[in-house]
Amino acid sequence: MPGPKPGLAKSFKSGGNGIYHFTLDPSKKVKQGSKEVPVTLEMVKTSLEKKLKRFKAKVKGSGINVTVTWDAKKLDEKKFLKKVSKAWIKSGKDSDIQVAGTTSDGGVRARTTARDPAGMEVQARVIKIKDGTLEFKVVKKGPKAVGIPLNKMLKTKPNGFQARTGQMFYFKPAKEVGGLWQGSGYSAK
Repeated sequence: MPGPKPGLAKSFKSGGNGIYHFTLDPSKKVKQGSKEVPVTLEMVKTSLEKKLKRFKAKVKGSGINVTVTWDAKKLDEKKFLKKVSKAWIKSGKDSDIQVAGTTSDGGVRARTTARDPAGMEVQARVIKIKDGTLEFKVVKKGPKAVGIPLNKMLKTKPNGFQARTGQMFYFKPAKEVGGLWQGSGYSAK
């Protein structure tokens, strides 16, 4: 079914005229220092009010119930959902997760990359996509990963793996051939 899908929320619905109601999913965890904690109203409030400041957004609620109001004259519902889907929900100093559209229908879904790459894996961020070729930068390497450079613009052309600009992904690089890194095990988790 097309349309937004909940990510950090169990559910959400429009209250009409610049109001949206979210029920947070306490099973969703975000990194806070060395531990993971459930997403909270305070995290959502701080992050969304900052992201939607020019639309006079206000976030209130209690527990897992969140109500967001915004200036519907400056931002319609479709644009509101797009802005929310691109907001980074901060859990504390130096840690965050992004609420991001991870489907072509612009769904709202949590995108986390909390784990370190294992073995021969690398963790990379998609910088650009053109004709099925991903331009990426490696941000972390597993202990047995081949000599792939960190923070340098690289390319790969994975077979059957769909990615989006800005997305973190994992794969096991093998070798560079003709300017493209060959590998296996492409995954967004």
